[in-house]
Amino acid sequence: MKRKVLKFDQEKKLETKEEIVPAEKLADNNFFQVTSSLFLVSELGLSIAIPIAGGAFLGSIIDRRFGTNPKMTLFFLLLGFVTGIMMGYKIVKTLQNKD
Repeated sequence: MKRKVLKFDQEKKLETKEEIVPAEKLADNNFFQVTSSLFLVSELGLSIAIPIAGGAFLGSIIDRRFGTNPKMTLFFLLLGFVTGIMMGYKIVKTLQNKD
């Protein structure tokens, strides 16, 4: 396969060159991009879902123990939601700064 690449020549002028790239190299690069995207989506989803589920779980345990139904469940669920959104925002912000 051919691809176009921008390179500087000896006079430091930008020029376009065509390179021949083996198909195996492109396939490896595509596989890496797909797997890294899947890991990113998984990390983002889990960083939002786990605090929400943990907050609901912790709140229900506290509610059962102290008989405060459903106040603590709602409080910790809301706290988990805010925490999850903040963690997701941090991940997205880090990715934006990396690019």
